[in-house]
Order: sequence, then C-alpha cells, then structure tokens
Amino acid sequence: MTVDGVPSGTVQWADNSTTSARTLSPPAALSQAMGATATPDPAVAPLVVVAASATSTRLSTTRGDATVPAWELTLQDSAVRLVVVAATVTVPTPPATPGRDVPGVALHTVAAERVSVGPDGRTLTVHLIGAQQGASEICGEDYSASALANDSAVVLTVVRHPHSGLDPHGSEPVACAAVGAERHAVTVLDTALAGRPVLDVVTSLPVAVS
Repeated sequence: MTVDGVPSGTVQWADNSTTSARTLSPPAALSQAMGATATPDPAVAPLVVVAASATSTRLSTTRGDATVPAWELTLQDSAVRLVVVAATVTVPTPPATPGRDVPGVALHTVAAERVSVGPDGRTLTVHLIGAQQGASEICGEDYSASALANDSAVVLTVVRHPHSGLDPHGSEPVACAAVGAERHAVTVLDTALAGRPVLDVVTSLPVAVS
C-alpha cells in the first residue's frame, strides 16, 4: 500500500477552537472505523486497500460538528474511495460512576431525554419522560436535576421524588397509569456550557443539547 501525506494532528470544532489528536496509521484507522466485525466469509473476495491519502472530513460529535484528520483509501480494482477518521481524541469527564453500575440508583434516577440551554448559557432544562402528575398526587413524582462538571464535560443526574403520603381517600389499592408524560427539571452550571458535551449518569451516554 502506498501512503501519501500525513494527517493533521488537530481537530477543529465549529467555533474554530481546536483539540490535539493522536493520529492513526491507515490500517489502524480502518480498524477503528470497522469496529468489531464478524468472521470473514471465505466465499466473499476481500477488499484490498492499495493506497491511502491524507485528508480531512467533517462529522458530528457530542460537541457539535468538527473537522477531523482522515485517510482517503483507494481500493484495488474499484472506483470507490473510502474516507475513514485518522485520529482519536480522549476527552476527560468528571469522576461520576454511571448510575447503571451503582446498586439501587436505578430506583431513584431517571434518564434525560434532551437538554435545552438557556440564554445565559448556564441554565440547563433537562427534558425527561416521567409521571403524569406531580408528587402531591398519589401516583405523581417530582424531579430535580444536578450537574457535575469540569472543563471538558458535564454529567447530569436527575432524581425522582415520588409521592410519599397515604391515600387521603382511604386505604384501597390505587392503579397508576403506565403512560409517561414529558417532564423537566432545571439545574444551573457555575460557568457557561460553551459547547461541552452533556452526559447522562444513568446511561453514561451523551444527551442531545439544543
């Protein structure tokens, strides 16, 4: 395989800020792009990469769009060109253990669906699917949100506060509707979000931000 050029070791975000990245060789970049693969089928002819040219490509990330180093791969006996990301970036996150790994946490936390950022850049409105009524009602719940942040990311925790009183109408069992409703909780960061990714403590996955 012939190799032309060396990819840049820089990732550029939509706001023109940059982050250093560790560049990958063409084989390593292709392996990263393919991920875990099944055992090759011996009846299918393999694709052979004969050349790699350094380039860049634009893609969506948890921090928004970014221009990243890439390789353009030429396949043997084919007009098809493959473009694969030629870098890895490690973003440190606050030291929060995913809720799914903490016994009992799933009973008290709710996964965030999405987050809206207020005009001040610090106020986060967390949207979630929860009970149809507030905690003042028999089947209701209230929700509170908190955030743990560092310079690279924000981790959200949404806690459910179910109704804890007795049924004022008697001691008969109460059937609660299983249909969820869109609810929200608000938390305020110490500093503006400023493009940092937002992760959910229950799933440890990124949450959509708008």
